Amino acid sequence: MTLQIRIAGMQDAAHIGELLANITDYPQWTEVGAAKLTEHALAGLKSADHTRTFLVACVDNKVVGYCAAYWIHPLFGDAEGYISELFIRSNASGQGIGTALLEAIKTEARERKCGRLTLVNLKNRESYKRGFYASRGWEEKSNTVRFAIDVAAN
Repeated sequence: MTLQIRIAGMQDAAHIGELLANITDYPQWTEVGAAKLTEHALAGLKSADHTRTFLVACVDNKVVGYCAAYWIHPLFGDAEGYISELFIRSNASGQGIGTALLEAIKTEARERKCGRLTLVNLKNRESYKRGFYASRGWEEKSNTVRFAIDVAAN
């Protein structure tokens, strides 16, 4: 197995769309379908700039994982990174691909002089249940609450 982590390019949009359409934890993506998800991936990749990093993990030149990070520069304090997406093909899980993507983002965060990286992991996801992030040094913060608002509904 030859694993390569690289910046995602336009040529990866269809692979990302297909990968996301097959994530069983998100049945709504299956309903949307790979073609529509590919359009979204292409739009995101086209608008990539210094505030976002999109990575793909390839095994033997086939995309098997995807990660997106956003870089936030508050007026006060250190820069921060937010990992918004980390998805691995189910048949490639357990091969170190997610770990390699996280390490690549951590390396970039250090280069950007970030003070912190954050992410959200839903408690019903398999990655949360098996302690994927916790076993890699990520801490579930007891003093933090994630608030959200559905903008379309309000």
